[in-house]
Amino acid sequence: MPMTYTILLSQDYKKLSDFLFLLLSANKDVIK
Repeated sequence: MPMTYTILLSQDYKKLSDFLFLLLSANKDVIK
């Protein structure tokens, strides 16, 4: 696997995890 592809993939994964974290935080606020 090329290094650049791995880096792009990890960046996308970080964005995705950040998005999911924000989504979960928003849901917690709604539930409260």
